[in-house]
Amino acid sequence: MLPKTWKFPRLMKDSKLETYMPSFFKELVSMYEAIVKELSPLDEELLTWNPGSIADGDSLLSDDISVPEAELGDYVLVSASCDLRGLGCVGYIKSPGVAKINLLNLTGGAVDLTESTWRILVYKANRV
Repeated sequence: MLPKTWKFPRLMKDSKLETYMPSFFKELVSMYEAIVKELSPLDEELLTWNPGSIADGDSLLSDDISVPEAELGDYVLVSASCDLRGLGCVGYIKSPGVAKINLLNLTGGAVDLTESTWRILVYKANRV
């Protein structure tokens, strides 16, 4: 989202292109920086976790993951460095500053995951 104060620069009637272009490019750079800031994650956390064996129909929660600036309602993306082998995986904010990963097994059999690296990205809800 562009800052509310940003307006597309317009060439004034008596302006020359040579004086207009530097200010135009300065405004474009400002717009680009604002967009990058808006789309950047609030926080990124890496953790090593060995969920172990999860029986069919069971779910497993990770330990609390500290994400200091996270608030309820923020978006959480989770990725793992291993094959999840059909497990459902969701990240969420449990309480201010605390995230969790929830694994759900509906595969029809037990799934045993090995220790792997998990990445959590948190995005502010009001910025997406």
